[in-house]
Amino acid sequence: MNHLKASLMDGAGNSFIVFNLIDERQKELFTDYFSPLSRPEIAKELCEKSQWSPIDGLVLLEKAAPNSSWNFEWDFYNSDGSSAEMCGNAARCIGSFAFANKISPENHQFKTIAGLISAHVLSATDVEVGMTPIVDSLWHQSLKTPLGDVFFNFINSGVPHCVISVAEPLNHEKLRPLAQELRKPSYFAPNGANITFIFEQETDVLQSVSFERGVEDFTLACGTGAVASAVSYLGPNSLEPNKIVTVHVPGGELIVKFAEDRPYLRGPVRHIKDIDFIKK
Repeated sequence: MNHLKASLMDGAGNSFIVFNLIDERQKELFTDYFSPLSRPEIAKELCEKSQWSPIDGLVLLEKAAPNSSWNFEWDFYNSDGSSAEMCGNAARCIGSFAFANKISPENHQFKTIAGLISAHVLSATDVEVGMTPIVDSLWHQSLKTPLGDVFFNFINSGVPHCVISVAEPLNHEKLRPLAQELRKPSYFAPNGANITFIFEQETDVLQSVSFERGVEDFTLACGTGAVASAVSYLGPNSLEPNKIVTVHVPGGELIVKFAEDRPYLRGPVRHIKDIDFIKK
């Protein structure tokens, strides 16, 4: 293979561009094609300025360290070039990509900054991932802002989320000023947080939307946001085994369930297209 290849993937409305750098030849071509740009610069260029923009993130698959128990590792970047510990919908897309490209079997594990993720490919368009255990949650928090007092739960579902429950169906434009305010550096220092709003449509059914760190806007779906929404909704002592919460995001429906010591995220995956990068 003498040219660089990538795939565009979609997970419930979240889009990602994926490169298989496990393949040594592809890794060489990637380095040559994008030199002298750094990986954060490549992410920003592809996600914000390319003919395929806007894209929510860049995912680079890399070999696992020798004698590892997992199948491969990933290097993930938001559209602004910032690195993220985890991305739930990207993880589901990568599970599908790895299986379709014969990198891994239907059930496999890969390593992220947040920890090991297990992927279960149920079909070509349906993937479930086992997320990392929920840690560092803070319950019943409050903040004073110029827009008024804010009451929230702080949930780390692989990345940090400030989860705010509202009393009416979610209106993005009404919620935008508060989300933008809470993304300022003076809040949740030093790393900031995603701002996630939830509305209970009925028992165990939520509407959710996340203003994502590194994208700096509401996105069509946020996998870690869906998990954080479910955890926040159920409360600190309510992570019952086999409990299921349905989370409606702008891009579709995600299912969050709890088993053993961790949440599982299930939802739709779609391969949009393959891209050839041919250096002129």
